[in-house]
Amino acid sequence: MTATGSYQNQGAPLSSMERRTVFAERMMECVSFAFFAIGTSPAMEDYIYWKLSLGLNEIVDKPQKFMEGLREIFGEAGAAVYEGELVKAVQKEFGLVRAPGSEERTRHRPLGELLQAAVTAAWMCPHPERHESQV
Repeated sequence: MTATGSYQNQGAPLSSMERRTVFAERMMECVSFAFFAIGTSPAMEDYIYWKLSLGLNEIVDKPQKFMEGLREIFGEAGAAVYEGELVKAVQKEFGLVRAPGSEERTRHRPLGELLQAAVTAAWMCPHPERHESQV
């Protein structure tokens, strides 16, 4: 995940559509980062999106369909490894790990519940200040 600065709007309020776009972009960075973390090439990542017939925004809207498709491609164990990396990326991107021991509690949340927490975090803080050290 990289710091883009494109979300910095000098404090001007974002519309609902802009917030949704920012959230989707941040989530897709998490999705791509999780693929990178498990050693998936960009070409393979593109193939997976094609194979699952899911557009990038649909992954954010339909996470369960996305994970079911990954189970078909990678098997249960491979999808579990990917999901673990995705959970870590979402936690880091949206600041969902706050206190010692909370990472462990968050890691065991269902993906849909974690995404809802990310939506809430993104809505409350639509101007993320990310740093290069968060790669």
